[in-house]
Amino acid sequence: MYSIKALCDEFGLSRSTLLYYEKMTLIKAPVRNSANYRMYSDKDKQRLAQVCLYRQVGVPVKDILQILDGETHSDRTLLEKQLERINQDILALQAQQTELLKLLKRQEWTSQAKLTKESWSQMLRESGLSEADMWAWHDRFEARFPDEHERFLKDLGMSQREREHVRRRSQHTDPN
Repeated sequence: MYSIKALCDEFGLSRSTLLYYEKMTLIKAPVRNSANYRMYSDKDKQRLAQVCLYRQVGVPVKDILQILDGETHSDRTLLEKQLERINQDILALQAQQTELLKLLKRQEWTSQAKLTKESWSQMLRESGLSEADMWAWHDRFEARFPDEHERFLKDLGMSQREREHVRRRSQHTDPN
């Protein structure tokens, strides 16, 4: 015979969870000893092991009850339904993961590339570009990728007014 504490410790359950399983008739109400403590049998322990296994894979309590009590001839159908739920959860989590990675990548770019217009211009000058070359670069960027050009200028910390000036000037020159 097993006490409620012994079963809870063995299966990693809280007392309230075990009592809930009892209330939901996943396990039968145990006998009580002379001190009125619940005492569970080997059969109760085996059934609880099955309940814990099904709960571990996310099978809902009502489905576990049907499986264990043989109310359904299609245990496999209930398990396949749970597998489909898990697959849907995985797809949703993967979509969330993808979006989080995009956000992190965007933040990584802006935090790592804390370029200012001054540091960017200085780097281009050090690379041998003249003022005219830099404007030609902006012209091509604006002509080919206007939205990305706007985002880039914003990432450089330019004000709205400065961005409009650069983009206006770039739109009025021949990029070729």
